[in-house]
Amino acid sequence: MSSDEEYSKETCDECGFDGCGWSPERAVTEPAALAADWRSAFAGRSESDLHARPRPEVWSAVEYTVHTTEILRFWHDGVGTVVAGGVVSMPFEGYPDADRFPYNDTPAPAALASLEAELVRLADLARSLSEDDRRAPLRIDDPGMQQGWAEAGISNAFACLLHAIHDTAHHLDDVKRGLASGGGG
Repeated sequence: MSSDEEYSKETCDECGFDGCGWSPERAVTEPAALAADWRSAFAGRSESDLHARPRPEVWSAVEYTVHTTEILRFWHDGVGTVVAGGVVSMPFEGYPDADRFPYNDTPAPAALASLEAELVRLADLARSLSEDDRRAPLRIDDPGMQQGWAEAGISNAFACLLHAIHDTAHHLDDVKRGLASGGGG
């Protein structure tokens, strides 16, 4: 893309994410920075603190971590599908929801290690993408979802990768807020 074009127009008022103007180089380095930030958020916390929900309807730090890991896996595979010219399927029944799956059964060190491994994979994927790969159009099997993602500014492989980074940073903020309030997430 030329310097005046952007891969992503995704923004988030809640966490401040702005996908506009992200370079491929930043997408390679940001996952390592996020991994360090997640480690820091977990540092010195007891297993019970990391598994506690601050309120019944708010996930624990571990639940957010496992959820985020699943989102990273989904988008890693999704970017591969997009680059290969395929269609991404987003079945609701598989959505990684801590209210439906026993994520809080995962030991905190294992949850964090899995998240860190997925962030390494995401950085490796970002490093491997060519310019044509980054511009590959996102196609989703549900027209309504396709339109929603496009309206959110996510319409190509690189924007999908940036969405995974956004989700990781956003949920880290959720974890920090929950831990600061005396709960987990």
